[in-house]
This record gives sequence, structure tokens and C-alpha cells, in this order.
Amino acid sequence: MVKSEKHISILIIEDEESERRSLKNILSQKYDVSEAPDGEQGLEIAVKIKPDIVITDMMMPGMNGLEVLQRLNKLDFNPVTIFITAFGNEKIAVDAMKSGAFDYISKPFDIDELRIVVRNACEKVNLLTENKTLRTQIQKMKTESNFIGESDAIRNILELTKKASEVDISVLIAGESGTGKELIAQSIHQQSARSANSFITFNCAALPAELIESELFGHEKGAFTGAVDSRIGKFEAADKGTLFLDEIGDMAIETQAKVLRILQEGTFERLGSTITQKADVRIVSATNKNLEEGIEKGWFREDLYYRINVVQINLPPLSDRRDDIPLLIEYFIGRFNEKHSKNIESFSPDAMSMLINSDWPGNVRELMNVIEKAVALSDSKTLTLSDFESKKAIKANSDYSSTDLSSFRERKKSLIDDFEKEFFISALLKQNGNISRAAEQIGLRRQYLQDKLKRLGINAQEFKEQ
Repeated sequence: MVKSEKHISILIIEDEESERRSLKNILSQKYDVSEAPDGEQGLEIAVKIKPDIVITDMMMPGMNGLEVLQRLNKLDFNPVTIFITAFGNEKIAVDAMKSGAFDYISKPFDIDELRIVVRNACEKVNLLTENKTLRTQIQKMKTESNFIGESDAIRNILELTKKASEVDISVLIAGESGTGKELIAQSIHQQSARSANSFITFNCAALPAELIESELFGHEKGAFTGAVDSRIGKFEAADKGTLFLDEIGDMAIETQAKVLRILQEGTFERLGSTITQKADVRIVSATNKNLEEGIEKGWFREDLYYRINVVQINLPPLSDRRDDIPLLIEYFIGRFNEKHSKNIESFSPDAMSMLINSDWPGNVRELMNVIEKAVALSDSKTLTLSDFESKKAIKANSDYSSTDLSSFRERKKSLIDDFEKEFFISALLKQNGNISRAAEQIGLRRQYLQDKLKRLGINAQEFKEQ
């Protein structure tokens, strides 16, 4: 069950009372926060409350942070762990991340950085929760993939995914937004010889170009304005594991050259450093762009393309695998019944037919959002056509009865609102919730689109890929 912020539980383990109180005061505004003054008490509390996130100091009397992490790893639940480190303890933090820690923050911590790291950890919590639910469904389907589907297209993809997992080569996953590229990447890692090590995800379109290299390769203190501490990058964190480069087609051409080097030589330098470091990383990439066209137009390197594209897996849009839609609907109903404490038991034939035959520009993610909305708002045990008004609006706007004409202005406004919701949601789905890119795609100013989304009650964050 995906958890909202107020339902995320955090345990703070910190021996300095002032630091502990400060962290609690900041985080308890949004989260359910508990605290402990040392590792032993922290573990006792963790066993009782099973927190989603543990924030622990690295250096404490008695049991230190690494020992806490090792003990947590042996429990029957899997909290996301964040370390607090003092200056000079960076190498220990690196070792902790290789042992399964999610991230670390340095003392004295910056409040904004703390909030960002915890927010990212919340996303990881929900991803782990979703993966757990999905694994249960996978066991029922007797398949090793995180993919829900039994169509011929999906069977072929799962077979190729398994074969690609068994050999240590680079894989490129191509497909439209919302088709499940990250799920395939996770499946490749989980079935590979690297599965015991880290699976690190990096969205190449999520940050400005000038910050991407810092995120990928790390940086030394003072390497640029704002670099107040040294920090490891994704390649270093993924050593001996898998690095998933999502939306690699959005990577700057200058960064592509540095990524090519590490793929060829296995070496890199952090920003601001002359020390060459090594990383044994398997690369799985994903794109919704035509990289071959990018090579022709000069925005993607041909040599990098052949390095990341040893095996290519092409994910079909949902419109090409309609046979899987009933199975996906059944899965999502079960998932959102639990999330929203509902008890939907059935689906009317006309509603099922409408969804099977609908266009799905946002693919599986769009279907998921449509089903969640219907489940959350329904007061019945059966979902019917009336539960999918926004999905019907575009198809049905020519089928007016005499009662539809009773108020022209109201009917016109309703149809326009329905059209705009559908249109803007489709654009957000295609652009992974990025308002700027969605506005550029549909030819609107960003501020205008942002105002429209606010008026229509659309939260762009909901359309970011999980």
C-alpha cells in the first residue's frame, strides 16, 4: 500500500539530544517520528514499530551506525536507512551505502537537504512497498518478472529479459513513457549475478545539465559553488551492482563522453578531483526517444549508443497489448482497494469494454491512475461506466440527448474541463510529470499550464514514474 507522507514512520537514532530534538522538530511536521538515544534502544523500538525510515548517527557510544544497519538488515522488514555523518567520515558513509544504506547527510546538516533526502527516501519506501505487492502478484502468475501481463508480446519480452539477466552486458530498454521500463530494469538486476548488490536509479532528465555530472560522478568539497562537502556519485554507489540510467536520451552530449569513458575503462574522477577511481557497474539504460535519430541530428553519440545497446528490449504501448488490460485492471483494483480501504468486487461489462478499447497515450501508468480514481471515489462494490466519466468524455461528446441541452453553458464548460483534464494529464504522463516539458510539447507557456493544472486540481507530481 502506497503511503502518504503523514503515514510514513521515521525512527531517529542519535545520541546527542539537541541534534535528535532538532531532527524530530523538523520532520514531525510531516511524518510520524519516533526517537532513540542509542543503537540498542533504537533496535528495540524498530522491532516494535517497524519504521519505514531509520535515520541514524554514524558515530555513537556502544553500537555505531554501521552495526545498527547490519542488525536492521537481519530483521523481517526493510526500513530505508539514512546516515548522519560528521566531516571526515565520508569513506564510512560510502561503505554504508554499499551495505544497503539509502543516503547520508553531513553535520551540521542543511534543513533543505535533509527534507530532500527524506522525501526521496519516502519515494523509495513506496517503491519498495509497490514492489512487494507486485512480487506477490508475480508469484501467483508464476513468473520471475515484475511485469503484469500474459500476452504474447509480454511473454517474449520476459524471455528476452531473463536471457539478458544471465549475461553481464549493457541493456537498452526502449518504449513510451508509462510502459514499465524501470520494472524491466529491476527485473534484469534481480535475476542477475549482481542481485545482492545495489540497484541505483538515475533520471537523466530530472536535473539541470550542470548538476548531472555531480550526481553521476560525485564531487569534492569546493568543486563548485554550493559544494560544502564531498559527495559520492551514482557510479560509485552502484559499484558491483547495477546503475539504471533512465531517459538517457536527455543526457547532455558533454556528459555522454564521460559516461562512455567509464563504460570503456571503468574509471572516472569526481568533480574537483584528479584522483582516478574505479567502478565495476552494469549499465541498464532506458529511453522514450529515437536515439538513432539523435545520432543523425548530433544530440546523441554513436559510440555511446553502441556501448549501451548490446541488447535492446522494446516495450510495446498498452494499445498493442490490449489482452493484458483485464489482468492489469484486476491487479490495480486489488492494490487500490487496500490503499483506499475499499471493497470493489466486480466490474461491469460495458466499463471493461470501454477501457479495453480506449486509447492509452500514458500507457499502463495512465490506466493505473484511472483505476485508482475510480476505486477511491466509488461508493459501490461494482465499478460501472459512470465511474469513468473523464475517460468517456472525449468519446461521448457527440452523443447528446435533449436533457444535455438544458444548460448550454454548463454543458460546454463541463466538456471543456473534461477535455482539458484528459489532454493535460496525457501530456504530463508522456513527460513523466515534468510541467516544463509538457508545456513545450503542447505549445503553452509553463506558467499558463501551471495555472490550468491548479484550477483543474491536477497534481503533476502524481504522474512521475515510480
